[in-house]
Amino acid sequence: MPEENQAVMTATEAMTKFLDLMVQEDIPGWMELWHEEAVFEYPFAPPGFPQQVIGKQAIFENFKDFPNTIKFFEFTDVRMHSTLDPDTLIVEFACRGRAVATGRAYDQRYISVVQMTGGKISRYRDYWNPLILLKAFDGGDAFNTEGGEK
Repeated sequence: MPEENQAVMTATEAMTKFLDLMVQEDIPGWMELWHEEAVFEYPFAPPGFPQQVIGKQAIFENFKDFPNTIKFFEFTDVRMHSTLDPDTLIVEFACRGRAVATGRAYDQRYISVVQMTGGKISRYRDYWNPLILLKAFDGGDAFNTEGGEK
């Protein structure tokens, strides 16, 4: 197998695990996918929400209570697109879930740009509709920007 395709396979495998571990609510396992100096970006985050989380430890702190915030039932319509850079993958997917604090549906569509370094996620740019998040969480009042419910 050509070496240039190896990074794309690694990114594809990482994203498959990423989604599976979120449904399983296995945040420690999910954290194993991340590079120590990773950056998680939310370009369309609503006011009061972080636009960037920098470093593996900060990502853990942001997501450690995530299963108490959003319950993901499944990810669907997963499409992975390789790029000219073998360390970069673009992923489209949808989720079906619910906001724990309100019980409201959280059904979202995502486009994520994933960059890998040494077989780990080093940059994750997460594009999603903030209005769906705000609707699920009573305008954001029931959502703690540190990653857990209020």
